[in-house]
Amino acid sequence: MLTFDITNDFIVGDRITKETLNKYSKLPHKIKAGLFLLCVEGSVQASINLAKYTINKYDFVTLVPSNFIQFHEISDDARFYFAGFSSEFMTNINFNHELSSRYHGTSDHAAGRICSSIIY
Repeated sequence: MLTFDITNDFIVGDRITKETLNKYSKLPHKIKAGLFLLCVEGSVQASINLAKYTINKYDFVTLVPSNFIQFHEISDDARFYFAGFSSEFMTNINFNHELSSRYHGTSDHAAGRICSSIIY
């Protein structure tokens, strides 16, 4: 299984582009980190936990640990600002326990609810 995690506790940046996203377009990747993405240019068609979304300029996407993501179509001008937190950092702040107790389900279920409410 292909996975994505961050080696530092956290990262912040403004340069996720089509070239970066293409690395995650052939197969779904399991997200181990926590990611917050703001689309500032272009558009992307992606599957998050097998649900298809179109992400446009000014859309905000939250990906929590155990989400799956795959990018399908990426506009040439796509660009995202991002903040990410490693799986180790997320575990140390007890994020997974807090999220699952708040939604009374697995983190996959809660993550799907968070993503769909933020994208639309």
